[in-house]
Amino acid sequence: MVARPEDLVSRLSSSSDPESRLKALRDIKNQVIGNKRKKRLYLQLGAITSLVQILEQSDSTQLLIQCTTAAGSLAYGSQQGAEAFLANSGLEPLLRTLWSSEHSLVEAGLRTLRSIFQNGAKPAEQQVSADAFAQLVMLAGSSNHNVAVGAARLLPVFCTTQTQANILEQKQGIKMLLALSHAVRSTHHDLVLEALACLTAQWPSLMRAAFAEDASIKRKIEEQLKSPSPEARFVACRCLANYCQGRTFEVHERNTLQSQVIPTLVRLLGDPAVRFSVPRCLNSIIEGNEALQKVATDFEAIPKLAALLQTATAHTALLDLLRTLSTLCQHQEDNRRQVLKDYAILKQILAALESSEAPVRVAACSCLRGLSRSVKNLRCSLVDVDIAHPLMKLLADSNLENLAFRGSTTVKGSIMSALPWTALTSLLRDEETELQAKSLSLLQNLVHGSNTSMTQLTAWTGGNILEELAQVLHRTGEKDTSLQEHAMQTLGNLAGIGGEEERDEIISNPSITGLLPTLLRSSEERLRLAALWLIINIIPAGDQASSLAARRSNLQLAGVLSIVQHLKDSDPSQDIRERAITASNRFATPAEEPQA
Repeated sequence: MVARPEDLVSRLSSSSDPESRLKALRDIKNQVIGNKRKKRLYLQLGAITSLVQILEQSDSTQLLIQCTTAAGSLAYGSQQGAEAFLANSGLEPLLRTLWSSEHSLVEAGLRTLRSIFQNGAKPAEQQVSADAFAQLVMLAGSSNHNVAVGAARLLPVFCTTQTQANILEQKQGIKMLLALSHAVRSTHHDLVLEALACLTAQWPSLMRAAFAEDASIKRKIEEQLKSPSPEARFVACRCLANYCQGRTFEVHERNTLQSQVIPTLVRLLGDPAVRFSVPRCLNSIIEGNEALQKVATDFEAIPKLAALLQTATAHTALLDLLRTLSTLCQHQEDNRRQVLKDYAILKQILAALESSEAPVRVAACSCLRGLSRSVKNLRCSLVDVDIAHPLMKLLADSNLENLAFRGSTTVKGSIMSALPWTALTSLLRDEETELQAKSLSLLQNLVHGSNTSMTQLTAWTGGNILEELAQVLHRTGEKDTSLQEHAMQTLGNLAGIGGEEERDEIISNPSITGLLPTLLRSSEERLRLAALWLIINIIPAGDQASSLAARRSNLQLAGVLSIVQHLKDSDPSQDIRERAITASNRFATPAEEPQA
């Protein structure tokens, strides 16, 4: 008969019957292994509190082993379990098991620590004393290989401060781990090398200090590049990359990267065991170094990365692939051509723009930015795959939206380069209203403020922006006031930043002047306001008297002045009344109010 969880938890507190507690611990461990529901139940019953009490109070080795193992079972694969153990101050008594003379208890303690600090979790600085960390380093040199490997795998997790890194350096931790990797069996060999790579990624100075002290260490790691194990070759590449991290490469270091590391990494892109882990390491080496990027492409990195992109499903793998392709496409036209000639790859990059993960969307944008550096590519390949639609959808993204708003002339120029005017006009005519609105919003921001270049804008639009906005107003009518508002605000911005010629063209367009009275009478305050700002910006102080007179006359003939005077006296909105007063004054004399 299976014991009830409530009874087992109750028996944990029975200090008068050690055998009963020991059996309860075994039963709890067996019940929760692979059973998430049972884990949640034991956590709700407060089993963790009882386990921590046993760790703090018991001096029975067998009881401590079973207690530690049960705690690890509850924490394994359960963030709730791990957090509950730490919240109950269980880390300190658990760390004390590392001083035991009984290897079985030490092994159990190390396994439970790994279960608690999984998936990148790390202990807080104040939770691990210098003595506890030093003991962990010592255990990594244990003659018991199970203990040594267990401790080695925890070093990257627990080495979080410079003080701890110093302890590791003083005790020759890197040399110790390398020696351990050669002493243990093959499965443990790769685990120790993985710990070495993770540790030196956080603390590259450790690798540099070890190499400086003993040149044979570097040679031994380089020997791993020829290992039959793809995992061992990959870890060796990572260690050597960590050694070079943040340095200006010396000749021999550059030679190592060019002749050994990069070729090995590119070959590993085709190995099923590690292929999706390789791009991040490769990118860390070649980013910002065109010479090393060329080495990677000479060994045909791009086709291999492109092939992986078509099969990647995990967000992290997709992110690393896109970032690496982006690096390779930033400067070399030949590299861009390699990517662009494969239509399927372009579709994958565009699909990444709609990923649920913001970093993936950003990486895809960066990749497209690199590909679009060539005008020929922009006008041909990227337009052919309809780059504009997914890019425009990103305008609604909380991480990318309003990119053009108050952007510099350079930023606006980059957007215009990446998005052809013909592509934007097709979006303005799209059947999807939301996409039309986002497109108009982008256009509105591009023509906002003094940092907009009219020369740049005219060259981009071919001088057709006014006609396109007039068509938007004509198509939408009163059925979509939001689109009307965006179009009128864009016209207002254009009138504000443009010269007299642009203002004359706006006022001379019957589709616009004919709609102004309707908008000024709209029940929507935002439409009335947008129309008033357009009027204010069309007749600014400082323009030639003859031009101002002609524009005022056109507006009066359209019946605008009488409506404006009515608004300044009777509109319920104070904002509208104030703007109407400004507009009314501009019909009489050039006003001094600032432009919008």
